[in-house]
Amino acid sequence: MTTTPHAPEFVVVIPCLGKKLPVAAPAGELYLGSYHRACRATADALTEGGGTVLVEQSGAVIRLIGAPR
Repeated sequence: MTTTPHAPEFVVVIPCLGKKLPVAAPAGELYLGSYHRACRATADALTEGGGTVLVEQSGAVIRLIGAPR
């Protein structure tokens, strides 16, 4: 029996720089800074075929939940 190898899944970590909404929201919608948005767009492009985008915040990593794809 042979198995087909799976392509590695990408994990992309992006910074949480700049302004954020004054209310609770998923990390993918919370941060408003232009650098974060540019990083997010790049991360989305890199993980388009599969992968995970994570947001770094003060040494912690927050998974983007509910982020539009």
